Amino acid sequence: MPDYYILDQDGNPVVCFDVRQWGEWFGKAERKVDETAIRAGIRVSTVFLGLDHAFGGGRPLIYESLVFGGKLDQEMRRYSTKEEALKGHERLVKEVEAEELTSQAVGKAVNALDPPDVHESWEHARTLAIGETDDQQE
Repeated sequence: MPDYYILDQDGNPVVCFDVRQWGEWFGKAERKVDETAIRAGIRVSTVFLGLDHAFGGGRPLIYESLVFGGKLDQEMRRYSTKEEALKGHERLVKEVEAEELTSQAVGKAVNALDPPDVHESWEHARTLAIGETDDQQE
């Protein structure tokens, strides 16, 4: 099974049996399929790999989406067709957005809590543990 692929003038993947031709093409090709900035420091990028990452194990995996930054940093998905890659890109963007919203909501909820007074917490714990308060000690 072939390992190297290039894109023809219409953007369709084509098997390339000449590694030199592939290397020349790869060095100057525009391989970006889609890129979405979620917020500062977080993005999802989808590219044409030009190399089969299934390594002969089924359908060629020649497209890849990768998350940069955030909670899902380095999350990766691979695809066999451009159509799958575009759909997968959108799904991954939604996953990253959902994860970031969840993280933000949790952070806001934690920050909104008033931390209990340390002394009150200690007194409550002691009361539960030994059934005694400062007033009862005297």
